[in-house]
Amino acid sequence: MVDGTYAVVVRTPLGACKAEVTLTSSGTACTAELAAKGKTGSAEGTLEGDAFRFEGEAVTTLGKISYVAEGTADGSALTGTVRTKKGTLHVTGKRI
Repeated sequence: MVDGTYAVVVRTPLGACKAEVTLTSSGTACTAELAAKGKTGSAEGTLEGDAFRFEGEAVTTLGKISYVAEGTADGSALTGTVRTKKGTLHVTGKRI
């Protein structure tokens, strides 16, 4: 089950960025609530078993960036990638 809040680290070209992601499932639909550096956002996506996929738009110091996040939540661990036009970022985290 992926539902829960995770403390994650996103590896960016400018260094690691700590964030919190709360995943909530409803059947095969998934909602992600994101919080990082005082900013919040949400995204809608899909769920297949422990695998999730959602897409959205993040406001960064470089402006708005569209992204697609994919990964898995296995037990208390979350791993995945975030694809943007600027490249692919790796994400790891633990349920809190």
